[in-house]
Amino acid sequence: MGAAAEDWACGGREVADEGGGWKVDDGGGGSGLAGRWKKVWTQVSVLDFTDVPEYYRPLCDEAKICYNNFVDKVLVENNTSYLQRFCYEFSCDDDSERYESWLNSAKRREYFEIDLDFTLGGSRSHRFIELIYGKRVTVLKLTGVKICGTPEFFHLPCLKVVHLIKVKFNGNDYMKRLTSNCPSLRKFFIKECTGLDDLLYVESLTLKSLEICDIVSQALGRSLSINIKAPNLEYLSFDDEVTHYMVDSLDLLTQANLNLRDNFPVRVNEYGSNYDTYQDINYLINKASKVDSLRLKTSEFFINERELPTSGNLTRLEVKDDGCTYELLKQTPKLKSLIFEEVEWIDDSLSYLAEDGCISSLKHITVFLDNVCQG
Repeated sequence: MGAAAEDWACGGREVADEGGGWKVDDGGGGSGLAGRWKKVWTQVSVLDFTDVPEYYRPLCDEAKICYNNFVDKVLVENNTSYLQRFCYEFSCDDDSERYESWLNSAKRREYFEIDLDFTLGGSRSHRFIELIYGKRVTVLKLTGVKICGTPEFFHLPCLKVVHLIKVKFNGNDYMKRLTSNCPSLRKFFIKECTGLDDLLYVESLTLKSLEICDIVSQALGRSLSINIKAPNLEYLSFDDEVTHYMVDSLDLLTQANLNLRDNFPVRVNEYGSNYDTYQDINYLINKASKVDSLRLKTSEFFINERELPTSGNLTRLEVKDDGCTYELLKQTPKLKSLIFEEVEWIDDSLSYLAEDGCISSLKHITVFLDNVCQG
């Protein structure tokens, strides 16, 4: 890569071998593509425009011109009809007047993976959302975009993996349409998204992994329910405030992460002063009662002296120190590995582990104390 590094140092662009594809790396201050790379970059199957170092932002005026000319040239002259990956991070350095031609050039291709970050881009960049409806898109990652003007009907037959981060929806409908119109969907990750009216709806017969992170907490004091119809789920993760759940049968679920935080004021506002947070937490614990591995982070207050389901398959349990109770452990007859997180100090407060039935199968106890593992 000596020649490429020389081009970069002289203000050009680096074209780096990524193993199976190539990556176009903007140096943030160059004057265009070196001629020696032309036969390479017109054929590469990976176009990644996301690695401009933060210390280059914002670009100086001359560098902006060079950068936009560079993107222009790559999108127009790269003649690969099927790209393995197309990544773009929109920013204030973009010449938005060129978006129309960039989009038209990008739409000539099919894609395996699309990764678009709109966080620093203006509203005009949102038109690039049109790219996600390609029939061969298999991996889709979107960050910081507003979903609007979507097709009335769409079908994504190859889409298997979806990551949505800080996406703003226009009501409840899009999430239901997206998950139910992807017949090959396997993994879905959604984090810090907003704009849902009152329901996050996920429906898929093929989905294996679902991760929901900070969706309820982004509802800004409004009540937001979660409805899941995915009977083939094997992994389910909630990292969010507690809410109302409607979850169909999860007979194939083997692993769950339930990091549930209190949302008491909002729930009381909806259901009245007699609302019991435990009923929603217990609902999820029941749904996860057949898993082999469970990470449960919630307050001891919500499960202490409560009737909990028997977790007959559970062999591995991760809990916060104050979230592990005798009531929880006595429902895990096959437990082999117990992991304590966020333990402030070790004393005799864990003596309940010696109670009958708690440790008959237990082989390992691991304690994480002040970020140091003691086991």
